[in-house]
Amino acid sequence: MRRGEGMRRGGRAATGVTLACAAMAASVVLAVAPAMAASSPDGPTPAPTPTLQGDPADPFGPAPGSGGGSAGDGGSTVGEVTGAVVAPLFDRLRLAAAYVVGSSEPGAASGGASTGGSAGASTPIGATGAGGSAWRPPSDLRAPKAVAAPGGAAGNPAALTTDQLLWAAYVSAAKGVPASCHLPVTLLAAIGEVESSSLRGRSLDARHDVVPPVIGVALNGNGFAAIRDTDGGRLDGDPVWDRAVGPMQFIPGTWRAWGADGNGDGVADPQNIEDATLTAARYLCANGRDLSRAGDLASAVLSYNGSQRYLATVTGLMDAVTSGASAAP
Repeated sequence: MRRGEGMRRGGRAATGVTLACAAMAASVVLAVAPAMAASSPDGPTPAPTPTLQGDPADPFGPAPGSGGGSAGDGGSTVGEVTGAVVAPLFDRLRLAAAYVVGSSEPGAASGGASTGGSAGASTPIGATGAGGSAWRPPSDLRAPKAVAAPGGAAGNPAALTTDQLLWAAYVSAAKGVPASCHLPVTLLAAIGEVESSSLRGRSLDARHDVVPPVIGVALNGNGFAAIRDTDGGRLDGDPVWDRAVGPMQFIPGTWRAWGADGNGDGVADPQNIEDATLTAARYLCANGRDLSRAGDLASAVLSYNGSQRYLATVTGLMDAVTSGASAAP
């Protein structure tokens, strides 16, 4: 890349972040004023979980409401009200900044496996077949929820929700790799959100297989890598083109090499949440990576999908999960 072009792109990214900061600052000023004047007996209303919607240039839609007014035994201080309003806005700003940085991606990213595209060019595809500069975040992206099973319910999986079972699978998978990898549970949750929307709109059967199954688009070279069928349609139902499968979206060739049996039933099934999450964990920890190091973390995510925009989205979601978990009661 020529130096001038790089400076212009860097300037556009910096300008985007500056504008995002200015917009969020304005939202804070407008939101805090009425909140300070309110006198409702209810405490401040929590902002909704950050939701990424619509145009990636404005992924959050309208700013959240300012919530309730002051309350408490001695009356809320200005700092308490301001903090309740500013904290969720700050989380939204962090994710917005990740999108701005990711949007400056200069062409196809390095990392991940490669395959010949429709024009014979080498395209980074990683585990999912969707790598490269054409990748865009899903329109319904949300910050994943850290939903632990209530005390005593872990021994009765039938009583758990899909969110609780999915989070338990992430935790179990993180424990199923060497401790030296330092795999964050939040990384698995972030990838699960990007790849299959944390299974919103789907359920799990008694074996914890996804219903209906998660099947990606045909990898026919139209916006993605061109990968002709490698499994006879056994995993993806397509005898012509490969498709990414399961909640963690592995292409059949990657699953054949890495598929793991996470629930101990003797079968490695990409549609099973324990199998899929353990496979993802092992894939991310490959080559002796230590994910507590920023360089190894970036390498792991880019091996999954070789797009800088994907990396920015995943790490932004990891931060969102962490901030949400730390703020939970």
